[in-house]
Amino acid sequence: MASIEKYTKKNIIYELRHNTRESTRPPSNIDIDPERTQLNESLAPPDRGGAQPNDGEAARAARQYLKERLSEVYCYGRDDLVVAASWVITAPKDFPTEEREAFWHETYNFLNSLYNERNVIQAIIHRDEGLHIDGRVVAGEEHMHYVFIPVVKNDKYNKPNRYGNISGSSLYEEKVCANELITKKHLEEFHPAYQQWLDDHGIHATVHSGVTGGRNHTVDELKRDTLDREIQRLHDLTESLDRENQALRARIEELEHSHNRNYSGSRWNNTIEYTNERSRW
Repeated sequence: MASIEKYTKKNIIYELRHNTRESTRPPSNIDIDPERTQLNESLAPPDRGGAQPNDGEAARAARQYLKERLSEVYCYGRDDLVVAASWVITAPKDFPTEEREAFWHETYNFLNSLYNERNVIQAIIHRDEGLHIDGRVVAGEEHMHYVFIPVVKNDKYNKPNRYGNISGSSLYEEKVCANELITKKHLEEFHPAYQQWLDDHGIHATVHSGVTGGRNHTVDELKRDTLDREIQRLHDLTESLDRENQALRARIEELEHSHNRNYSGSRWNNTIEYTNERSRW
């Protein structure tokens, strides 16, 4: 249903470009239909770049907002610092079509309640990708990329160090720290809280069944699970068709045997009648 990934300053660039369809090297494991890209939608404020490709301008706007927001909070000076995280929310299969728009808006509101809209970089709904078999989407269903900066309260704000000085890290009310925000407890509580939010807002969708133990799967795991289920479905269908073919072949053989028997009997009767007719002459 939902998975989360983390990004440094270096690798967040590709994610932003992928989400706006402005990457020069699209992932090989995703089937993107350019004719449907116009259906993609952004729920984030317009200064974050939007969802439509614009010669790289959409992704640059999102990156510029990231840069500006990072200047307002304290960041550790490390190359491996996680400056962004992304939830990938896949549309559930059990909610009415007429609630689709409300579902995405309430999902966006729920995520903002956790991370604050000021920290949103992108919130893009993708409707243009997926693996299609016989006209059905079996992987890559409609989903949202909610990319945000993991900002938390800075407990050192305005507090002097042991030397009585206010250091640079204490000048900011907030700081970037994914480890403090995206904890095991946070992930365990995510799906139940998400389900409760939807229930409270009248959205009839199942995003938490209580059987996953609070574990959040990666994007690759979700794709593999979807494909595994499709492979199993096709395998079961093949076995079912084989059984039907065997039954049909048996029925054909039975009809042919019956036809041959009746034809042979008819020829024998005709021969007897012809012989009797000649004997009367």
